[in-house]
Amino acid sequence: MRSLEPLFLENSIILIDKRLKKNISGFNTQSVLIYLDGAESTKSMATLTRTLDLIFKNRKFEVNKKTKLVVIGGGTLGDFGGFLSHILKRGLSLVLVPSTWLSAMDSAHGGKNGINFKDIKNQLGTIYPAQKVILVKSLLEQQPIDRTVEGFGELIKIAYIHSPKFYQQVAKEKLATLDLFSYLPQAIDAKYSIVKKDPFETKGIRYLLNFGHTIAHVWEAKLGIHHGITVLLGIYFDFLWASSRGYKVDKDLAIFFDSEVVRGVLGIFYTSNLFSLSAKEVSKALAADKKKENQFVRYVFPNRAGQLKIESVTVEDIVREYQRQKQMIGSNRGHKRIKV
Repeated sequence: MRSLEPLFLENSIILIDKRLKKNISGFNTQSVLIYLDGAESTKSMATLTRTLDLIFKNRKFEVNKKTKLVVIGGGTLGDFGGFLSHILKRGLSLVLVPSTWLSAMDSAHGGKNGINFKDIKNQLGTIYPAQKVILVKSLLEQQPIDRTVEGFGELIKIAYIHSPKFYQQVAKEKLATLDLFSYLPQAIDAKYSIVKKDPFETKGIRYLLNFGHTIAHVWEAKLGIHHGITVLLGIYFDFLWASSRGYKVDKDLAIFFDSEVVRGVLGIFYTSNLFSLSAKEVSKALAADKKKENQFVRYVFPNRAGQLKIESVTVEDIVREYQRQKQMIGSNRGHKRIKV
């Protein structure tokens, strides 16, 4: 789709990241437009209640099962809107229009949604796939270069999960010439090749998509680093851990480390600042991980591109590895927390 305007011609509920207001200025619409913050704080019970009030108080049309809910924004708003659309009238037709590379490449596909509860990420949620995902090139290409780097994090993750050829192709990309939009069909197909085998995450296959994400979620939540960056850092963390556990990943690790984009991220972030969290803080964050069952966490280890392994490890195992890698790069004394 070249323009957003056709989406506004129906009687729909449209949730919009307020930073995108200028993109729809001048559009004629009968839809209910609700502008929300694209920040993680939006995924709350309080925002859910306020949004429902706005929807039911609207005087433009009656909300019924035929009403569409459209979300124009990034992954955070997509999570929120997907949850809302599933519970509203027991399920409205959901249309997602990603405005970030992360969302376009990953979170808009597969149906996972949710809101946070008591500061714990995605504790309330459902699996409710969008009926349609619309990719608007002009909207996606408005993002700054640092968001491109974030998108690369999810791209190289899915490439490694999918196949050696895809992984090697992505790793060779240069930031100056990286065309993420051209990679979207391949990346989305690669994700659905996993999702279709385990749509409701009951067989364990879909856990492969969490490669690089376990420690990444800790860094994202506790240090405020953006998701795509923490995924790259998490993949590196997992390669180092896998190597220490006897996995033969040296070749794939070398390919990863030779990536221009990866080296740039590691040079900035993989420092003692990254390991400034205490063992207690890391342990507490990991304890809320949705992949945790009793004392075990289902952890995705790189084995070789296209063939990863899922192992059950304890929170204590992950904390010990965190401390081991911390010792590898030196003390964190005198360093401030990272803020980006």
